[in-house]
Amino acid sequence: ALGFILYLLTLVSLRNDTIKHLQTSHDKLMRSFNELDEQAKLIVRTDLELNKAQEELDKRLNGINALQRTSKQISQALNETEIFQKLEPNLFEELGFSLVLIATFDDQANTRRRTHFGFTEDKIVLLLGRFDKDDHLKNALKERHAFSSINASRQSKEKIIAIFETEHFILAPIITQNGAAGFVFVGNRYNAPAVTQGDEELISILAGQIGQSLENAHLFEKVFRSSQELELKVKDRTKQLAGALQQVEEVSRKKSEFISAVSHELRTPLTSIKGYAAILMAGKIGEIPDAV
Repeated sequence: ALGFILYLLTLVSLRNDTIKHLQTSHDKLMRSFNELDEQAKLIVRTDLELNKAQEELDKRLNGINALQRTSKQISQALNETEIFQKLEPNLFEELGFSLVLIATFDDQANTRRRTHFGFTEDKIVLLLGRFDKDDHLKNALKERHAFSSINASRQSKEKIIAIFETEHFILAPIITQNGAAGFVFVGNRYNAPAVTQGDEELISILAGQIGQSLENAHLFEKVFRSSQELELKVKDRTKQLAGALQQVEEVSRKKSEFISAVSHELRTPLTSIKGYAAILMAGKIGEIPDAV
């Protein structure tokens, strides 16, 4: 009986050792599984981040290409109206925005809309009315500050959302040598993805290109106006010179007529005088006394 008990104890001990060994192996497998699971999660997260980065890169490349085409078109515009006509909806679709409002400031600092997409006419009138009443935003734009839904202060963000009724937005000033000439606003509805820093950079580039094109158009208009004024002055001066030449020709004609008349009047008595002188010199009426 004692031997049987020792045998059982030996079996129990072996069983416990086997259980411990299996438990150790299990724990080791679980740790390996957890490590593999974490690595798999890391790979998935990395893949998602890479896909997101690739999408963002593709979006920026498409936006840059669209901006390059638009920049070439608006740089050839000869007046302000033509510049804004070349800003077509497909540009902003490629940039990823469905709501667009581009406006300029007139001499009285009032806001004038130049082109828009995604807003109704009534909504534009309402938006511009709200914007003109907000001196904070107008002054900030005139100081060359840009706003977006990812970097604007809470106060500025609330103001822009209240004015434009759009959660995701970018508001960039149009800058010329004389300061802020207007603004470019782009945005999306509430269920759209948030804007990125890259989006803000692209819209700022677009606003800068519009500002440069406006300066070029103003310069061309100034040169064209000066050319027109110079042409008018040349025409007026040419007309004056033609009149003066006509007067000179008239005076010359009258002078020739006067000289001709005087010559004729003088020639007749001179002929008689020459005849009398010839008779006297011939002595036909007596000798001519010597000069004293």
